[in-house]
Amino acid sequence: MTDQEFDEILLKPESDILDFKREQYDILRKSNEANHSKFIKDIISFCNTIRTESAYIILGVGENQNGEKDLIGINMHVDDAILQEKIKNKVTPIPHFCYYTKKVNDKTFGIIEIPIRKYEEPIFPTVKMKGLETGKVYCRRNSSNSEATGREIIQISRWLDSIPSQISHVNINDEIAEIIARTTTKLLPLSEQIAESLKLARKYNLKELEWFCLGELSGWSDTEKIDVEGVLSYRINDVVMTPNEIKVNPYSFHSLTSQQLLDEIKEIDKAASEQPLFLPHSITQLEEYIDGFPTDKDNSLIILTQSADVLFDNPKLAGRTIKFYVSKQNLKTIYQRIRQKLIRNLLDIK
Repeated sequence: MTDQEFDEILLKPESDILDFKREQYDILRKSNEANHSKFIKDIISFCNTIRTESAYIILGVGENQNGEKDLIGINMHVDDAILQEKIKNKVTPIPHFCYYTKKVNDKTFGIIEIPIRKYEEPIFPTVKMKGLETGKVYCRRNSSNSEATGREIIQISRWLDSIPSQISHVNINDEIAEIIARTTTKLLPLSEQIAESLKLARKYNLKELEWFCLGELSGWSDTEKIDVEGVLSYRINDVVMTPNEIKVNPYSFHSLTSQQLLDEIKEIDKAASEQPLFLPHSITQLEEYIDGFPTDKDNSLIILTQSADVLFDNPKLAGRTIKFYVSKQNLKTIYQRIRQKLIRNLLDIK
């Protein structure tokens, strides 16, 4: 920033693209969460504000009672890298800004510049901090930060979509970090993050990631050339299976947990046993199964079926249908393993 540009900024009032702070953000102390969250809220609010030019936060400048600027300067130096580090794991998508200092008349001022950038969606916090709620969108209204209304969120999204893609200078590492951040927060369905990873894989020709994403999105029905117990072992879990129809008094299962239900089935049917099962279902099917359980209580099972001819080389079971009694925890365990597998695949990208 030139001297003339700095002087021109000092003549302007605070607005939706300009903010003055008397002091540097005190974010080096771990105990100072209030200042830390204030910094994050300021950055994402400017990023989410509809504008036609860069926004600025000027540190070391205050206003007196007459509305005139007090050029105080700052004494504490904070590296740009530290500011970037303090925010990148707290919000998604990762915001773009730069910090530098300017010396004027033996006083040093901090300048945070927030350029216009194209994001896939409005930026929101992924962790709860003082004054910040996870999943909420914040923006500037005149000279203050506010939670965006539903209508404002729609307008912000349309504005982001209208920004030409050439303005975006996000590299592959930033894109990977954004997907990992969204995946670890668990605010959105895992299927959405796998779909985003597929777009990333095709954009940068990442064949292994593309293969994984396609398999998870479409299901692993064709596994003849795949080492299931090795490559896809994260999709194997122990469940109770039986080739028999189980006839029980429905009231006998009253108030039992899912594990007690499974134990009861094994007691009723001596052919029932606990065996490892490979679940080939697509990630969206798994999400539907998990969401389909009637309550959050651990007292339900779903029944999946498969031909015995596919599972066993046993003439006695030829033509029979095998029933698998699966608990919500069974499915959530595999769902979490898929999440971890996606994160590992993204981290392994060189």
